[in-house]
Amino acid sequence: MPRDHQKPQPGDSPAERWAARQRDAREQRLQELARLREAGELQEPPPFSCDCPPTCDELDDWSGKPVHAPDCPCGCDVG
Repeated sequence: MPRDHQKPQPGDSPAERWAARQRDAREQRLQELARLREAGELQEPPPFSCDCPPTCDELDDWSGKPVHAPDCPCGCDVG
């Protein structure tokens, strides 16, 4: 090994470098979202409201995609 070869340092492993890149990318996304909110360019989604009748609950067995009654005005994806 050459004398000027760098010795392993904490954070050198591929997994640690990947995790650091992921943290940096997440932090950049959060900063961009904060900037957009502050500038008024990002609208918050409207509050979620589910108007499913009790019939939907009776039809759905919670084993897969939500099941809705034919007269359900909501048709939401949470059942």
